[in-house]
This record gives sequence, C-alpha cells and structure tokens, in this order.
Amino acid sequence: MDPHGTRRRRLAVDQGTAGTHLAAAPAAPPWSELPVDALSSVLASLGVLDTLVGAGLVCRSWLRAARLPDPWRSVDMASHKLVEVLDNDTLRAMAMVAADRSGGQLEAFIGKRFADDDLLKYIGDRAPSLKRLCIISCKDVSNDGLAEAIIKFPQLDELELSLCSNIDQRHVFEAVGNSCPELTRFRRSENRIHRHGHSSRYKDKEAMGIATMTKLRSLHLFGNSLTGAGLAAILGSCPLLESLDIRHCCNIKMDDALPAKCAGLKTLRLPEDSIDGYEFQDHLPSWSPYIVDLISDDDESD
Repeated sequence: MDPHGTRRRRLAVDQGTAGTHLAAAPAAPPWSELPVDALSSVLASLGVLDTLVGAGLVCRSWLRAARLPDPWRSVDMASHKLVEVLDNDTLRAMAMVAADRSGGQLEAFIGKRFADDDLLKYIGDRAPSLKRLCIISCKDVSNDGLAEAIIKFPQLDELELSLCSNIDQRHVFEAVGNSCPELTRFRRSENRIHRHGHSSRYKDKEAMGIATMTKLRSLHLFGNSLTGAGLAAILGSCPLLESLDIRHCCNIKMDDALPAKCAGLKTLRLPEDSIDGYEFQDHLPSWSPYIVDLISDDDESD
C-alpha cells in the first residue's frame, strides 16, 4: 500500500472540494440591485453636484434613491470644481432641486458665488431645521434679503457670511441675533477695511449687531472694521465666547487692556497674528483711501 499515494489522493479531493466551494460562492449583486437605503447612503457620500449631474441618473433604482431626503440633508455647493464652471442660474436651479428633495430635512447649506436673495428665501421656506448656513462671495445677497430670510432659520447653530460685499448693515446682524437664539458659531471674512474718514460708530456698526448674538462660543472676524469699543461690546454681551479670531482687524488698538478683556478665552488670534491657514489668501483686506470724515460720532449710520 502506498501511503504517499493515499495522501496525494486526499489532497486532490480537498483541493477539488475547495475549488467547488469557491466556484459556488455567490457573486456580489450589481449596484442597481442594492437596497434603496444603501444607495441613498452612497449618493450622500458623493455630494449634491455629482448626484445631480450623473450618479442620480444611472438607472431607475439610483433615481429612486436620489429622490429620498437623506442625500440632501447637507448641501455643499462651494468646494466642487463645477461651481467655478457652471453659470449662476444653473447653480441656483440645482440648489432649489436639492432643497425640494430634502423634504424639509435640510440641515446644512454651503453656497459660493451664486446665491442670491430669492434663493435664500426659497431655502428658508423649505428648511425649517437648518442648522448651518455658509454664504461665500455672494454679491447678490443683500442686507434686506438676508434680514428677511434669516427669520426662517430659528434653529441655526452656525453662520458664515464671508466676502459678501453687499452685507454690511447693523440691522442685518441684529436680525441674526434676534432670529437665531441658538447660534454658537459666526464667521465673517472681509477683504476691505474702512479705516480712514469714518467715525468709530460707523466702524462698529457690524460689531454692535454681532453683540446681539449672545450665545456665541466661536467668533471669527477677519478684516473687520471694528474698533476696541466694538470688541468690548461683543465681549460684554457674549459671556460664553471661547474662541475669537480678529486677525487683520486693524482698527483695534493693541494696548494693555486688550489681553485682560480676553483673559477668559481659550483661543485668541490677534490682528497682527500670522494668516497661515487662512482660506481666502487671494482676498486679503486692503486699506480704504483717506477721505474727509463726513460722519460724526453723534450720527447713527447703517
């Protein structure tokens, strides 16, 4: 009897059985046969623009998944390369589709360049639970348009208004403070400072509005025109404030009193601090030309 032959036959049988098992392993189902909930999660990870221009149109099952609210809870239309390619009307139309498909469950909206007053109102009518709103480089958003829309977002926790040249009035920021009692984070980056020829009251008009946002924990004001008086008003009205960034806010005088005023903060970035990591390096503030002061300290100007 050949023990080696027996061992070889047993090995061959084992290998054949293993091959049978491998061959019988079920194949992964095609994407179109995945459960709709799973497809919805995939679309949410892809993002709004990729879903609208392609992924949501792959087949009927993908289209059904694209019509569920889940992929539209967070709408980021700022970082995708298509934002720089598509025209504003097309982007606004896509944002409206996203708001509609969210089914009232939209929680975050980030828009760059294309947002206007009508779009904010449209979103406000369809997103009562919005918690994050970021508007960047949107010159078609006005003071009155934002003031009208913001009352529709009572649950807002985070707001950014950066490089929006037509938002600059005190009543707008007061409207935010009055309409968004849960707001904890506010970011505003500007690319121009009104340093010369204006009264302190004029320079602090935004700061006095921001002082009504009494539950702020994080405040980022890059290139704002506020003075020390405006900063003091904010610090006095926002006792929960933990993080403050006032880089390039060059109307604030660096004196011995400022560190004491900011002693309770966990994070502080001062006007002359490095701008490393600042996201709008191509839009740094510039100095306003000197003009004769036509606004007295006794005037209230918005």
